Amino acid sequence: MEEDEIKFCPKCGKSLNAGQHFCSECGWKVENVTQGYAKYQSNTVETNRKYNLWLAAKVITVCFLVIIAVLAAYNRYLKKIQKHLILQLI
Repeated sequence: MEEDEIKFCPKCGKSLNAGQHFCSECGWKVENVTQGYAKYQSNTVETNRKYNLWLAAKVITVCFLVIIAVLAAYNRYLKKIQKHLILQLI
């Protein structure tokens, strides 16, 4: 990485200047800014993956509940028609 690239605090994610030894936001001692940047990025990727899994689980659950509701409504509708037809035959 170049010296003038922006780096980030591994604890809070605030951008750091090259050669900065402490984060001005949280006070975290930054020993190796490049390593902290990589650690921060990997934590962000892991957090994004967890979020995506939770989002997918929520979407699947909602779809499943909608399907169950539609099937229940259709079943109720069929029973209503069946009852109406039986009453017509009598």
